[in-house]
Amino acid sequence: VDCTGVQIGPLIDELFAYDGPLGCSSVSGVDAKEDSASMEFALWAPSAVKVDLILTEDPFLNAGNFLEEGFSESTSKVSLQPMHRRLRSADDGVWRCRGTPDCWGKFYVYRIYAHHPSTGKFQTTVTPDPYSNACAADASWSMVCHLPTWKEVLPDDVKSWCDHSFLPLQEDAAIYELHVRDFSMSDPKVSQPFRGKYLAFAEENSLGNQHLRRLAESGISHVQLLPTYDFGSVPENLADRVDPPAMDPQAADAEEPQEAIAEVADRDSFNW
Repeated sequence: VDCTGVQIGPLIDELFAYDGPLGCSSVSGVDAKEDSASMEFALWAPSAVKVDLILTEDPFLNAGNFLEEGFSESTSKVSLQPMHRRLRSADDGVWRCRGTPDCWGKFYVYRIYAHHPSTGKFQTTVTPDPYSNACAADASWSMVCHLPTWKEVLPDDVKSWCDHSFLPLQEDAAIYELHVRDFSMSDPKVSQPFRGKYLAFAEENSLGNQHLRRLAESGISHVQLLPTYDFGSVPENLADRVDPPAMDPQAADAEEPQEAIAEVADRDSFNW
């Protein structure tokens, strides 16, 4: 039975252990927000045979279209740049290439040619950067951008984010978990463009905010927002979503509602 194989992970770690910078970062010695800043792309992929960087200004392109060699850069709204590893004893398993200042604000993926143990073949895959600073919708492309540190954002007041004096004892917290979308998606008192979005929390007269005030009066001290970022069970592009149809009230043991939900569970707006 073909159920196992040579475990090469420990060997790769022994030969190519690396704890340096990865992803996209400024290398020009100036603030990355300046137009004159160039950047380096770095991907740790010691088992790869070849890696290319693919850049575009259009994050709605299907990155899977660029699996094959030889696509036309001029007609595809993309540019391709080969990445390279250091030679011999300096090889740390990291593929690198430099980007020019006009790359800031663009989107990128890596095209990787490597052996896949699950198939026993060399295959090409396209993937966003595992060390992305930001991503396009559905994490289909990584974005070339600078992610500021707290010191950059609050140069004179960094310690304020470490001030927990408002809660001397953590065990005193009574926490209410709240989903960003579910908080307002069905709330008729929330403006339509804000339903299911962060701005819904700013509408003081919403049913959700009225409920939170009642919870606070009953002893809830904190709200934990989940999920607040990328999660794979909900398409981020509204046009890609399919929600279950509204149904008349059903018996508690009716199977029709469950069947309707299951049919679109991987495409609807809920984080099942």
